[in-house]
Amino acid sequence: MRITKNLNSLTTTQTEMAKILGITQQRVSQLVKNETLIRDENGSVFVVKSLHNFYKSQTENTENADVSFAREKALHEKANRELAELELAEKRGDMHCTADIELTVGGLITVFKKNVLAIPSKMAPILVGKTAEDIKELLTQEGIRCLTELSRFDANKLGEVNDDEEEEP
Repeated sequence: MRITKNLNSLTTTQTEMAKILGITQQRVSQLVKNETLIRDENGSVFVVKSLHNFYKSQTENTENADVSFAREKALHEKANRELAELELAEKRGDMHCTADIELTVGGLITVFKKNVLAIPSKMAPILVGKTAEDIKELLTQEGIRCLTELSRFDANKLGEVNDDEEEEP
């Protein structure tokens, strides 16, 4: 087939362009407004330039949609993996829930507070008639006993409720 006319100057109506592209006339008007479809000074649509622009815009939209979908899927998979890692670490005992830590440490502090506040009533009868040096030594030993008990905290027991700790004076 031999074409004798310059294809770049070939024009058609908006109605015909709608039929060629398989879209509505309103959509053609939108594409003309956003300059995807190019018109000449008489209002006719340049066929070749307009087809080129139209298919180029369609390809770009499809590529952007695919990239966006792929990126979103990757982010979703990453979030799922991180969640699975956190759950596994918790089951292994490598990590604990904040609520478990608050409960255990709160109980630990409560027991320590009770022990420290019990020192005066526990030690008063023992200290009667002792010298200043003996009082200092006995109170130091009792303070060390309270701190030693505090240092025996077992992090592996996080999350376990232990009511006997609070009953110890």
